[in-house]
Order: sequence, then structure tokens, then C-alpha cells
Amino acid sequence: MNYKLYIVLISIALLFSCKQSVKTAQIEGKWLYQKVEFVRQNPVIVIEGEELEADKPYIIFEKSAKAKIISSGKILSEGTFVLDGDIIRYDEILPDGQKRAIPFLIIEIDEKHLIFESMDRDTKRITAIKN
Repeated sequence: MNYKLYIVLISIALLFSCKQSVKTAQIEGKWLYQKVEFVRQNPVIVIEGEELEADKPYIIFEKSAKAKIISSGKILSEGTFVLDGDIIRYDEILPDGQKRAIPFLIIEIDEKHLIFESMDRDTKRITAIKN
């Protein structure tokens, strides 16, 4: 019986270890927000369509590991990032020079679509398309 349990546990471990990590090249570029969801609200608040288009928000991940979040033509945030599996570890550089760590979990990604969410108590899920 212990042998079968051991085989099952190894199989599960192998299954989880085979998940491919996101590569930096996959997220590089300009991502235009299509939908922003405040998932911890009850009911969930969804901003999309004309309401979102008015501000034209987007995020840019540069090859140099720098990132910017822009809305209404203004830089809301800028900093640096590194990928850690499916997590974007973004270090926002504040006006006083200090840094604030903001991790984002990548939910889904392909050549043209990115869904990611902030990993904080006010979780925001962002659906974006590559420009």
C-alpha cells in the first residue's frame, strides 16, 4: 500500500513540476487594457468598453526590465520587473526614490492576450491585448 501511495505522490509532483514558466519575451511590449475587474467587491465591479476606453490605460514591459503603467496619457507608475514563474514581481519606484513591491499573478497569456491580477487585498484582474 505504501508503494502505491509513493507512486501517486511522485506522479502528482511531476505533473505540477511540468508547468511551463512564462518567459520575459512573452510579456514584453505594450498591453492595452480591455477590462478591469475588482474581484473582491460584492458584486464584482467591472470596467470595460467606453468607460475604460476614455482613459486608454495600458502597461508596457520593456526588454530592459522596466515597466510603466499609463492612463489618460499620464504615467501612473513606473519601475522594474522580473518574472518568477507565473508571477510578475514589479517594483514600483515612488517619487521619493523608495520602492514598493507589487506582485501580479499571470492567469493566462498567449501571443495577443494577457490576463493578470494584483496579489493584494484589493485584487484587480486586468484583461489586456497586445498592441
